[in-house]
Amino acid sequence: MKIKLITLFSFLFIAVTIFFVKFDVTATERSKDLFLPNATFNENNLTDDNISISLRPEYNKLTVDIVNKNNFPLDNIVINGTATSHGDLKEEISSLQPYEKKSFTWNINMTKTHMDYEIYVKIYSNDEVHYRFEHAKLDYTDSILADAGWGAGTFPNIRGSINYHFKKHGKEVNAKNIHDYLIAAYECREDTQENTDNYKITVSSGANPAHKYKNLIDKRYIILLDSNNDILSFGR
Repeated sequence: MKIKLITLFSFLFIAVTIFFVKFDVTATERSKDLFLPNATFNENNLTDDNISISLRPEYNKLTVDIVNKNNFPLDNIVINGTATSHGDLKEEISSLQPYEKKSFTWNINMTKTHMDYEIYVKIYSNDEVHYRFEHAKLDYTDSILADAGWGAGTFPNIRGSINYHFKKHGKEVNAKNIHDYLIAAYECREDTQENTDNYKITVSSGANPAHKYKNLIDKRYIILLDSNNDILSFGR
C-alpha cells in the first residue's frame, strides 16, 4: 500500500510540474507580444480563379503572398496599393508559374494607432484579365496600450495620446514606428525605478498630478502619473 501511495504521489508531482512549466512558457510567449498591435487580414484567400492572395501586415512592413494554384502560368501580375499615412505603394510587376508562390514586401512603418492597407492586383492570363482587391488593418487598442504602460492623460483615450506623442517625439527617441516607441518608453519607465540617480525629477506642469524624469545622460525624459505610474509623455 505504501509503494502504491508513493507511486501515486510521484505521478501527481510530475503532472503538477508539467502544468507549471507549460504555464510559464505560455506566460513568456504572451510577454513577447506585449507591444504588438492587433492584425486583421485574409489569409490564403482563394477565389474561383484558383489564385490565393494573403496580406500580412506588421508594425514595420506589409507582405503580400500570391500563389498560382492553376496548372498554367500567369503571364503578368501587377500589384498596387495604399497604406495609411504612406499613400501609394510602389508598383510591383511579376509573373507566376503553375503552383508557384511569390512574396512582395513594402517597408511601411506603423505611424498611427490604426492603419489600413489596400492592395489591388491585376492578373493577366490566357488573354483574360482578373482583378482582385484585398484589405488588411493594424490596430492598437486602448487595452494593448494600457498593458504597455500608457495612460490617456488629458486625451479622450490612450490612442489619441499615442498618436500625438509619437508624432511629436518619435524621431527624438529614434523610434520609426509606434511599436518601437512603446518599447523605448516602457524601458525608460523601468529605468527610472532601477537607476533613479540618473534622473532629475521635477513636478510636471501638466493638468494631471505627475512627475517628469529627465535622464542626465541621454537627455530623454518621461512623465509618469503619480497615482499609478502611467506614462503620459516620452521624448527628448
